Amino acid sequence: MISFDNNFIISLKDKIDIVDVISSYIPTQKKGRDYWACCPFHVEKTPSFQISSEKQIFYCYGCHKGGDVIKFTQDFNKLDFVDAVSELAKKYHIEIPQNVFDKEYTKKKEEREKILEINKEAAKFYFNNLSKKEGYTARKYLYDRKLSDKTISNFGIGVSLDYTSLGKHLLSKGYSEESIIKSKICYKNEKGELIDFFAERICIPIISYNGDFIGFSARLLEKKPSFAKYKNSPDSIVFSKKNVLFGLNMIKKYMPRNERSLILVEGHMDLISLFQNEIVNVVASMGTALTEEQCTLIKRACDLVYVSYDGDSAGQNATLRGLDLLAKTGLEVKVVQLKNNMDPDDYVKEHGKEGYLKLVSEAVPLVQFKLNKVLEEFNPNKSTEMRIKYLKGIKPIIDSLDDIEKNVYLNDLMNQFSLTKNEIDGILNNNSTDIKEKKVDDKKDNKIDLKILLRIEASRKVIFGIIRNEDYINYNLIIPDVFVGKHKEIYENIIKRRINGGKFIDSDLYNFYTNDEEEPDRIIDVYNNKEESRTPFDFYSCLLILLKDKLEEIVKLLNDLSKSTENKESEQKKLIVEHTILRKLIGEVDKTKKEFSSLR
Repeated sequence: MISFDNNFIISLKDKIDIVDVISSYIPTQKKGRDYWACCPFHVEKTPSFQISSEKQIFYCYGCHKGGDVIKFTQDFNKLDFVDAVSELAKKYHIEIPQNVFDKEYTKKKEEREKILEINKEAAKFYFNNLSKKEGYTARKYLYDRKLSDKTISNFGIGVSLDYTSLGKHLLSKGYSEESIIKSKICYKNEKGELIDFFAERICIPIISYNGDFIGFSARLLEKKPSFAKYKNSPDSIVFSKKNVLFGLNMIKKYMPRNERSLILVEGHMDLISLFQNEIVNVVASMGTALTEEQCTLIKRACDLVYVSYDGDSAGQNATLRGLDLLAKTGLEVKVVQLKNNMDPDDYVKEHGKEGYLKLVSEAVPLVQFKLNKVLEEFNPNKSTEMRIKYLKGIKPIIDSLDDIEKNVYLNDLMNQFSLTKNEIDGILNNNSTDIKEKKVDDKKDNKIDLKILLRIEASRKVIFGIIRNEDYINYNLIIPDVFVGKHKEIYENIIKRRINGGKFIDSDLYNFYTNDEEEPDRIIDVYNNKEESRTPFDFYSCLLILLKDKLEEIVKLLNDLSKSTENKESEQKKLIVEHTILRKLIGEVDKTKKEFSSLR
């Protein structure tokens, strides 16, 4: 059993600044006395993760995680308390009293450190082999791949020249045969010799986010039919392929702190080639299908991931398999579409940095990419039968969307195929096997759907304008019912805060979406989008839409009540009051909008 003396824990936390620790993992920004960041433990675009230098604690107003520097290290790195303390002590060169460790833990810790040492020594050995006469073929291969000496050095690329020299070298350095075999860098043959696991291959060390040499990825120098072209380290105490991404150490060192997007490529050479072209926000998936653990690692480093796999069919299939896992982790996912069977390495060599970044800027969102894949298989313009197959093919994609996204895409389909919403709904829900001609009467239904969407967008933009610009709150007589869905509740909270002398802040938004499935990301995303309601003219235009729609609704209700035989005098009075307020507000808002229009 391991236990730390309480005085040691207090001393350790006194010597470590929580801001320094958290800033080494995620981008932070100082605002006032505290630091803020996008929470690494849940999905968000607007920072609600607060770090107090004075109190030495962190707290997220969204997911409500909080604690001290040890708790953060535990949660972020998936460590238990003992390993988190040990990690911090190692990072900040703080000596741990030896009497706290039991024999089993000490043995495991020493074994892990020994294997990391062996891997590092092997990496040096492979790298030094490149400069030898026997390393000419490997050097030529790397130069033919257009890699510079600086890039080769940055990534520690080396070569294994034969089967036995590495084992002999490690033994000469004092490492035991048992430790060398446990490291999985060598294995013993029938003759009792230590055989290099990566013999006669180009070897690239895999380095963890914290700088430990945890394994290798290697490629055959010459084709051998019975040998795999690529080879990764076997799983060991320090290496598990499903938990590893290539390039994490490089993004820690070179990626700007405020960069919150990553490019995900399939192979090591893709990453190395992009890096050489000064594109540094890149990680590689080890050439295998993405795992949940790898997606979690990506989520810690960014909010938006551009998936840039090979342009061939195998690469595209790998892309499809990984997309949903990435999205499930909470990442915004876009797909970079490479053509003519090219991979990122080929493309950046042919088109340069600017050409590749232009391709990245044209990446399509996950949903659109999936829809495009179905369109490639079933062209709906060829025949009615193909049109039905296409619509049925996109059914699972549409079904996975929230209501707002679903309405937007369904309206796009209506325009694309000249279909009514009811007809598309029928096909997607398997209620119809044919496509009927578009009816004139159905156009009215389409307009109603679009009108609702317009109110939703206008509600979002008005709420955004109010939060970002306190002067807009002067229209505090606005009837909350003009807003759609959660926007009404948010608006009421803004007014309540203002009356009580407080201020509604970005992190308050998350209070409205605890265990709520109603479009939280859709609404919250807007608060990090400076294009939304960015001018007073935009704000008042959207506000007019809401006020006029509500006025129309009240007029209709008054007409309905006047036709009713029931006595609803009190309801009529209430509607008349609201009608009067709205007409007055519409006049004021319209006047203000025109004033700003003259200034545009």
